[in-house]
Amino acid sequence: MSDYKTTLGFLQKGITKMILKSMWLMVMLDGIEFLVKWQIFKENQQSGVVLSFYTGHIVFLLLVLGGIGVLLSGHQFGGYISILANRKRCLQGIISYSLIVSCIGTLLMRGFTFILTESIGRLSQLPYRSFQSWSLLEDLFLSLLSISVGLLIGALFYRLHRRSFVLGLCVLAFIGIKLFERYQLSSWYERMNGFSPILVGSIAVPVFIGLTVGLLYKAPIKAYAHNWL
Repeated sequence: MSDYKTTLGFLQKGITKMILKSMWLMVMLDGIEFLVKWQIFKENQQSGVVLSFYTGHIVFLLLVLGGIGVLLSGHQFGGYISILANRKRCLQGIISYSLIVSCIGTLLMRGFTFILTESIGRLSQLPYRSFQSWSLLEDLFLSLLSISVGLLIGALFYRLHRRSFVLGLCVLAFIGIKLFERYQLSSWYERMNGFSPILVGSIAVPVFIGLTVGLLYKAPIKAYAHNWL
């Protein structure tokens, strides 16, 4: 258990500062959004303005989780194995940490969104809506999908030379677009009335994590990391 805690503690280094800076930026953007909508509402109360921080918060959360994924596999992995030389334990820690951060981040985001929207909406008398179409479970799958994409991008960055990395991203993006186009034409898309984070996440997350593990399982230390393509 102590080794497991040590691994999680090592992976956490540098990520806390990133999260705090991201939160400050999100609060600033929330303030700008509120001021703009409040001004529009005061000038024309029939403008149809609805105060809702949810969309901005979920997009911001997904970007932060993606960045954490890139940092874990693209940077923290190399530092860990150069010191402790245990790839298996590091990968187990990365996967566990990703699951923990995704769950906690989703819960905190929804709680913060609800409290902030309810408080400001009632005080300002602006029409407001705390949440929109996504549920807690769907938000969680979106979070897992985002951080798993980040893990794969970070693993590619760690293993590939710069040109090969850019080419690899383009190939992955092309494959992702084609798969999504096929998904839109499938019967599943019609049954779910559009994009289903649960369906897409339950399929894509294990695939992305599996590819990440495959790329890093026998990866060398950072000095020799770019030895693949």
